[in-house]
Amino acid sequence: MTIFQHIEELRAELWNCNDGEECRQIETELRAAEQEKAALDTAFLAWLENPD
Repeated sequence: MTIFQHIEELRAELWNCNDGEECRQIETELRAAEQEKAALDTAFLAWLENPD
């Protein structure tokens, strides 16, 4: 599963969540996945600017 797919899955889970504690856990995992994606995006853009 890609990070993008993981984020989309977490968003879907959060959308359908009815339990407060579970929602907080999903939100925490979603934020972490979004931060990971942002770091990967930053690294990729840096590589594009200087692939050597």
